[in-house]
Amino acid sequence: MTLRFDNVSFAYHKSCDVLREIDVECRPGITAIIGPNGAGKSTLLRLACGLNTPRAGNVSLDRTSVTAFSAPQRAQRIAFIPQRSRVAMPFTVQAFVRFGRLRCSSSEGAVARALEAVELDDQRDRPLHELSVGQQQRAGVARAIAQLDGATGSRVLLADEPTSAMDPAHRLMVGEVFQSLANTGVTILLSSHDLNEANALADRVLLLSGDGTVAAHAERERVMEPGVLSRAFGVEMRRLRDQGVEALVPTRNG
Repeated sequence: MTLRFDNVSFAYHKSCDVLREIDVECRPGITAIIGPNGAGKSTLLRLACGLNTPRAGNVSLDRTSVTAFSAPQRAQRIAFIPQRSRVAMPFTVQAFVRFGRLRCSSSEGAVARALEAVELDDQRDRPLHELSVGQQQRAGVARAIAQLDGATGSRVLLADEPTSAMDPAHRLMVGEVFQSLANTGVTILLSSHDLNEANALADRVLLLSGDGTVAAHAERERVMEPGVLSRAFGVEMRRLRDQGVEALVPTRNG
């Protein structure tokens, strides 16, 4: 059960590739995607779910191109959490999460379990737009959970900075939800600008350079090293430890 990027390049404009020759394989577990602004983290996730098509190369799930799946087939295998969920109508939180089941068999149980998992069951009848951005992000996570509930075969969860607006308690909670899903065999790709979140959650880390190439792709311990990160981000990184807790911190020379 693998998600593969085979020498994938992508450009929004013909003259400038955003991603260049990405050749990586993602297996069940959590892969954090990190890198400087403009490195192509969000674009990589959109390629993985078939929203964009590579200029060159191929993205495949279990050796089948993701663009070859029908919409229902893709929905039963791949869930995508964008940076911000937007709806044009005042749908309730419950209705929004239920959208995750549109291409799957209807299941109110899946919706209820997802809302409970992200601690939004008490907000189910509120219009989504009335919630804070952090709560809306949790609703997006719930929609993806409901979508994959009961799915068989390979399952992929793609999350684009899913906790960026959450408070610390809910960020920890959603991290635990992701880890629980990974333990059931879900392949999770999670982009983040929070290096400490990536360091805490990921099994493996995909580090993109500013030019859209792969700077590193390996087990978390090998990538989340100050020297590796300093070269990628252009700022000195240090690892601080205190009472068993460690943090990666950017510093200025001099």
